[in-house]
Amino acid sequence: MLPRRSKRVKTAHEVASKPKAKAASKSKNAKTALKAKDAKKAKPHPNAKKSNTQPASPEIRNGRGALRDLLEMPMDIICEIFYRLRPLELLRVARINKAFRSLLMHRSSTHIWKEARNSMPGLPEPFPGMSEPAFAALCFDSYCHLCSRPQIRDVVWEFRMRLCNQCKDTKTTLYQRPTPQCPVRPPVMTAVLSKGSRRSVLTSEAQETADKWKQLTDEKEKKKFIVKRKSQISELERHAAKCREWFMNFKRDRAQEIEMIKKQRYDDICQRLEKIGYEDDVAWVQYSGYALDTVAVFREAKHVTDQVWANIKPTVTKYFNNHIRPRRVADEYFAFLKHSMPSLRKAMATFARSYGNIFPLCANFANSSEVRELLDPTSEDDIDVDFDLLIPVLPKILDDWRQNVDRRLDTYLRS
Repeated sequence: MLPRRSKRVKTAHEVASKPKAKAASKSKNAKTALKAKDAKKAKPHPNAKKSNTQPASPEIRNGRGALRDLLEMPMDIICEIFYRLRPLELLRVARINKAFRSLLMHRSSTHIWKEARNSMPGLPEPFPGMSEPAFAALCFDSYCHLCSRPQIRDVVWEFRMRLCNQCKDTKTTLYQRPTPQCPVRPPVMTAVLSKGSRRSVLTSEAQETADKWKQLTDEKEKKKFIVKRKSQISELERHAAKCREWFMNFKRDRAQEIEMIKKQRYDDICQRLEKIGYEDDVAWVQYSGYALDTVAVFREAKHVTDQVWANIKPTVTKYFNNHIRPRRVADEYFAFLKHSMPSLRKAMATFARSYGNIFPLCANFANSSEVRELLDPTSEDDIDVDFDLLIPVLPKILDDWRQNVDRRLDTYLRS
């Protein structure tokens, strides 16, 4: 008889790693209890009305619930999947639903979190008394530990917390000298956060330690308490220093990684634009130093896949058509105009003598559509332009220019 399927489905990694297999087997009890609990919850009430709503088809489900079959797999396969996740990814999986949370937060799943922590180079072990998931949240999450405010980037390692600026002001107390009620220096009693000349302690921790001190009556107990607290605070500060050094290196490496992704995204978008006919525009951007990387779609730290390009292509091409191409054409025209300016000045002098009235400046004359059609910026031959071709349309050029000047003057006088 063949062995059961959960024993047959083993990878080479499991065979070479006995501790992981043992840890995985410990998690099976948690999974079995979890499935029984979910089955009990899923049992419908006898008086419940039957719903006529049909389940969503895979085509319209749009990926929702795609992970619900994962818990039906053998536990050793689930562990192998989780072993390849980083701590932040494990935190996100644990927050998908109660089933994943119960599985990953169970004590038997500690080995999964340890494997994720070991995948981060240089990451120290958790603080004494702190669990692996709590330490992962401290290192990689971005929420304030006291008010849950998001986007908190800095960690107060001495307090083992992420604190927003508001909580730093309201939940901490300024450093105080020894008092008769608590004649022990606060650094001995609790950790101290130093920021410039301001030194503060966590109010709740300081109050808890002071309450313990007040309960001590025997001098020997007080001495033991002081020795114990000194040892704890010293160990905490040493561990906080290690974590702070790792965190600085981690943020630096992460910033470099994000910049590399952004640069790769910029290059990928430019290459794709060149393939659809924007070669001259891309070349002009690179030659002129136009700050294209300040545009939001170019600065996202995401790789450009075919699907991503299909989503952003309309936005990118619209931006190039409305902003980049007109500037490139204008630059090319005025660059070409510099070579034709002596001939244009000579022709304008002849036209002005013939008309004798107010005549536009050379720049206004060159901006007319008739002159722009005559001057071909794409021509690579250095030849003189025959401005006599403008004589038939010269009255129209002058009329358009006078109407434009009159309109601008009228607007100026009315304002």
